[in-house]
Amino acid sequence: ADSLVVYFRGVAPAFAETASGNIFMNAIGADIWGNADQFRYVYKTLNGNGSMVARVESVYNSNTWAKAGVMIRQSIDPASTHAFMPITPGGTSGGNGASFQRRLATSGASSNNDSTMLVAAPYWVKIERVGDAFSGSISPDGITWTQLGSAQTIAMTNPVLIGLALTSHDATVATSAEFSNVSITGNVTGNWQIAEIGAEQPAGNSMEGLYLSVKDSSGKTKAVQNPDAAATARTGWQQWTIPLSEFTSAGVKMNAVKSVTLGVGTKAAPTAGGTGIVYIDDLGYGRSAQ
Repeated sequence: ADSLVVYFRGVAPAFAETASGNIFMNAIGADIWGNADQFRYVYKTLNGNGSMVARVESVYNSNTWAKAGVMIRQSIDPASTHAFMPITPGGTSGGNGASFQRRLATSGASSNNDSTMLVAAPYWVKIERVGDAFSGSISPDGITWTQLGSAQTIAMTNPVLIGLALTSHDATVATSAEFSNVSITGNVTGNWQIAEIGAEQPAGNSMEGLYLSVKDSSGKTKAVQNPDAAATARTGWQQWTIPLSEFTSAGVKMNAVKSVTLGVGTKAAPTAGGTGIVYIDDLGYGRSAQ
């Protein structure tokens, strides 16, 4: 035996920003499409020309048409005009890649231009406004950009809303996304505002770390902190492998274990508060068969 393995998964927060600037979101909603939308929108105010770039690190596959991306929108009305550049889950294993989508008139039908390549997160997206011309682009590296379709004319009056949009494409199942390298150009004001558009959105977890503590029959204890400070925000199953040397080097006898404790937060500096659900499965001890 050389390791201890735990599988866990959390629930993404409604909105949380890490110290490094990464943004976690969850959302539920039938779609951003048709004549009205259902999604979570996190935005700032833009006057005049501007653009927004973000790297979509991940999108939880609640549906192959779940969408996470950047948007410019006239208002938080579900039927508002908008231009939206999202990434869907799946990539080469399925899913629907990237699609520049928009609603040219309030309560009007949506239209789109799809990427000719089936891309998937992690991938870069950009939305841009020049006057009433709106365009959407994608990039594998944030340097070389491919515009999807031609710029679309959408009449919007100042100010407009520019931000991150997420929908699950399923009215009963939530999705989640992580964004990084978020940047905005233009005359942008205000702090992040969070809107629940067209549907009530889930609260999700507070963003916390996890730790695992082992105690042997002599009372010797060692706690190991998960390296991911956003562990409780991770939606998919996460494999956490801990070398047994983490415990034996502290004098814990791994052939005489009395108890194993899993905790939320930081063992060395606990703080009150925190809400949500964390799922734990497959507590394994031994050596990988591979």
